[in-house]
Amino acid sequence: MMLPGLFMGFAGPDGAGQDTQAELLEQHLESLGYAVWLTHEPSNSPCGNKIRKILRGEHPKPDALTIQTMMSRDRRWHVDEIIHHLKSETIVICVRYLYSTLAYGQADGVEYVNLWRLNKGFIRPAIAIYLDLNPKEAMARVEHRGKPVELFERKEFLSQVRGHFKELCESGEFPELKRIQAGGSIEQVEGSIWRLIEQVVNQWDRVRKPE
Repeated sequence: MMLPGLFMGFAGPDGAGQDTQAELLEQHLESLGYAVWLTHEPSNSPCGNKIRKILRGEHPKPDALTIQTMMSRDRRWHVDEIIHHLKSETIVICVRYLYSTLAYGQADGVEYVNLWRLNKGFIRPAIAIYLDLNPKEAMARVEHRGKPVELFERKEFLSQVRGHFKELCESGEFPELKRIQAGGSIEQVEGSIWRLIEQVVNQWDRVRKPE
């Protein structure tokens, strides 16, 4: 699907800094004069709100395939919003997307073939930044934020998640998924991300504003 906007994503384990880096990228792009829409998954749909309550432990967790089916149902609703913004030449930044589903879903015991069946039809970003962080540091960051630990925020689980993200990056099926080491300072990670993002933005500009 060819749309005039530019779609970007962030993925990674809890604690890797997706929200922080997405907000910094939003601010930087806006300072350059671009229209930007920053969004997150789960979304604000009724299904997304229910998922967040499950993750916080406010509702009992259903079986692994059911929660991933809920994630894809929420994504169908969310993608309509994303496409709406892309139609107006907006840069859309989405924190967590189908890559997170594929990694977390497998770590939770769902077979890849079932996860892909639920997600293969969704629009893909021009670039998706995977923030890679070792599980020990990820959990240290999660615990440092002073909020209750959520459903999937366990060192052993995040270790499996990291392994599945590595598989996605190395599979060749997702060339848009770019790995960035997230263990450095916020400024170092931001700089590494921008070196990749700048190329994509410049290419997008050349296509939409040919000389």
